[in-house]
Amino acid sequence: MAEPDLDIVFLLPGFLGFERLRDYAYFGDRFGTALRAALTPRVKPLLVQVVAIPLPPTSGLRDRQIALSRTLVDRTQKIAAARRAKVRGIHLVGHSTGGVDAHLLTLGRTLSGEPWSKDVEELRSHIKSVISIASPHQGTCLAEDALARLFGSDTPLEALENARGAFIEGLMAAVKLVSGLPHLVHDPDASALVEGVFGTSEGRSFILDIARSRQLIEDLRPATAIERYAKLGAPIQGVLRRSFVTVAGITPTEERNVVDSAAKQRPKLPTADGRAKSAPPDAIFMLFSQATSGRATKCFEEAPLLDDSVKLVSARAATDEGVIAASRNLLPPEFDAAVNDGVVNTVRQLINPKDPEELVAVVVGDHFDVIGHYDRELVMTDPRTGKSIPVDKTAGLLHSGSNFRDDEFFELIERIAESMLPAFKK
Repeated sequence: MAEPDLDIVFLLPGFLGFERLRDYAYFGDRFGTALRAALTPRVKPLLVQVVAIPLPPTSGLRDRQIALSRTLVDRTQKIAAARRAKVRGIHLVGHSTGGVDAHLLTLGRTLSGEPWSKDVEELRSHIKSVISIASPHQGTCLAEDALARLFGSDTPLEALENARGAFIEGLMAAVKLVSGLPHLVHDPDASALVEGVFGTSEGRSFILDIARSRQLIEDLRPATAIERYAKLGAPIQGVLRRSFVTVAGITPTEERNVVDSAAKQRPKLPTADGRAKSAPPDAIFMLFSQATSGRATKCFEEAPLLDDSVKLVSARAATDEGVIAASRNLLPPEFDAAVNDGVVNTVRQLINPKDPEELVAVVVGDHFDVIGHYDRELVMTDPRTGKSIPVDKTAGLLHSGSNFRDDEFFELIERIAESMLPAFKK
């Protein structure tokens, strides 16, 4: 009996790229299950398997590429053997830096300058699609911020010697960050992550990895990102490339500065009919979003692809099919280089802004909403009265006021599956 054909969809994590730490998974548990459920009826009789993989958490892109290629070769072989199937195609769905890793794997040269090994070349020949979600293909201004530069320095003394002003700014930002942490005590997502980090051997190794390497911050600086692509040669022909870019429903601008206390937070924004109004963004999200905007560092002025990226994102956001959102009222009034999802500037999330087919949709949500870490209420019904009441709330890692919920999440999954279909037909 002939082996059945199998397509494997690998989920690639970004910064802090673990697969699972105890009860906390990088990709929300529903992400892989929902994507497989969306793909299977569309591609029958092909077999489909969706697999999340780990990557070194803060290592530079070169080390991530080495780890990624080895992991993909190993997992592909083991999955094929276990399913007794022939691998027909490989699809890479990357969130954040994972999307950058996926695209880099399809370029002509490795980041180390070495030729692709024979087994990796074989793997690359099976890559059919690369789907990027909130990926800093053109870098992120967060990597230029004083807090990031402080974290990226080998020692505080080195940071002080390099830039006294940036060092002081970094310390002040760190104080603000710490002062905003208490609300996370009641955040189930954050609690599960902390327990996974400090309560498991994998988590402790994860912390050591962060302590040893912070190269990823340097690699995600916008100028570094642009230079990198120019050196790596042409991509593999025929690989479908699609991107979903994210923008927080409330993004700071020069006129709307960081919210320092609940008393100063802006009113809740209007949202879709029948939906509870979104809570205002919290101080931690505002701190990250302000840093990512690049206004303090003038980072937004250093963007060779900026004009084309702004035009493409703006045009897509003007169409009904080009937006996934609880309400169009949550879109920024205009897109510029500063708007972001709290971690990555929206218009920097495109590989090639001259390709009108690359951008599938603008998703109104923060950086972690789109992988399943968003606010949602669990409802239970009293069997005696029949009354349904919310009994728990699972919170995301960032709280941006985007009102991203189940409807938006499952619409995103459906759109991802739909965008991948041409690659399954090859």
